[in-house]
Amino acid sequence: MLFLFLACSLSASKIRTKDVLWLRNKIEESNSSYERDMLIRELALRRDPQAIPHLCRYALSQDKELSHDAMNALVAYGGKNEGRDETYVTLLSSSDGFLRRKAVEGILQRIQVFGDIPYFSAALERIIRVDNNWQTRLHAVEILEWSKETDLLLLDVAKGDANTMVRARAVAALGTRKSVMVRRDLYRISKTDLDEVVRKEAEQSLKKIGGRVEEVVLAVMPFDIAAEHQGLEEGFRSYLSGRLGSSNLAKVVERGQVQTVVDELIFQDNHINDGKAVEIGKALRAEQVVTGTIQVVHGQVIITVKRIDVRTQQIISASESSGSFVDFDQIQRAAANTFIEGF
Repeated sequence: MLFLFLACSLSASKIRTKDVLWLRNKIEESNSSYERDMLIRELALRRDPQAIPHLCRYALSQDKELSHDAMNALVAYGGKNEGRDETYVTLLSSSDGFLRRKAVEGILQRIQVFGDIPYFSAALERIIRVDNNWQTRLHAVEILEWSKETDLLLLDVAKGDANTMVRARAVAALGTRKSVMVRRDLYRISKTDLDEVVRKEAEQSLKKIGGRVEEVVLAVMPFDIAAEHQGLEEGFRSYLSGRLGSSNLAKVVERGQVQTVVDELIFQDNHINDGKAVEIGKALRAEQVVTGTIQVVHGQVIITVKRIDVRTQQIISASESSGSFVDFDQIQRAAANTFIEGF
């Protein structure tokens, strides 16, 4: 045992004088994992670009110890030397978790030094689009988070990937990148994704990004209702305005300002149809108005809510909720929730 230890010590002192070709041949001849590890470490310490092709080949070896040592050595070179990109991309789909993680580390090193590299951009998009291994797609998303001009690709993943973990990771990446352009899409994901994990991640990403889902000025009009139920209308309008404001969906015009303009423009009656709502919106310099009706018929309540673009006078979204008059508080909450979810 002592003899073997001394032999290894002697070989360790000798390899520092040998060239890359000698080291390569010795690695392939050796049956000792200790010796091969020592030789590969020496290749890594040399920082000799001529060693990279050999290390790439070893990284793809079926010998687990050899491949791990080689990947450690490749990543230890840092991001400047060429010749490793194809190996990194190949190992993103390895069944070995260690190799996958090292491949991610190596690619990120290269991106940090050189910025976006066309080969990586194309390879990662291909992985996102066609690779059947969800873990490989997940690693691609981890890398895309730190690449430039990838918001739309990440959004495609967030909206359409079949795997919950991959969708959630893409949503988180968009939040980290503070992608203002995808706020509306993240909002929809937070309301409609089938998995709660993804919905919660979308909510967190929206908080990181900040601001409103739509950078528009929105005015909530009085709802059309029979005179004897005017108190219900005022309560619902106040509730809906508060919910819209707290949801950060748009900049909501203060209710007092709306009422002032309504009082100025409506002379004969309080009936506000879509045309009048748009006219009031223009006077308020709002870009969108929310209007609708509250009908009470035979003990039933029907609340219709519409969002209208002031410039085009087109209905952008609409919802309807109904229920028993005695449960009006519950109906107004449901009406506000339904409208906000479809915003």
